[in-house]
Amino acid sequence: MAGSMPVADGSSPDLGSCAAWARSAGTAVGRCLVFVALPLVTTGCQMTQSAFARVTGEIGAQLAAAATTLQYAHEGQLTHPYAKAAFEGYASALEGADQEIVAAKGAPSQELAQRLAGLSRKAAAVAEQPCLTDSCAWEGQVTLLRQASAELIEAAGG
Repeated sequence: MAGSMPVADGSSPDLGSCAAWARSAGTAVGRCLVFVALPLVTTGCQMTQSAFARVTGEIGAQLAAAATTLQYAHEGQLTHPYAKAAFEGYASALEGADQEIVAAKGAPSQELAQRLAGLSRKAAAVAEQPCLTDSCAWEGQVTLLRQASAELIEAAGG
């Protein structure tokens, strides 16, 4: 061979030998398989998740983002227009969330689904009318959003 093929294990290649190339190619194929298999395995975990777990997890994540946005807006880390626009998105995403929770299959009990639906309804009301000025009790809104988020995420198995 005119040139030498690199060997993945760091040893010097045997010039003129196909064995060195085969070791290198085998290692590369093995690495590729790991990078392909890993996402498939982790996706498989999501595919076995119940509708209830998926819905409560997604709603809980939206509420966590809303709580952080509200806090950051009052700490001066976000502009008022940005926070207002973000809450328009949260309100839209949370519209009908309570009904989704109750309708989702796989809830441990209907009582839990009803309780979480009520909690999400209260939190969605905050997303619809967040306190973005200093003249209101925004800390209470942050607390409600965080509490609702934590309970929903816990119910999702997170």
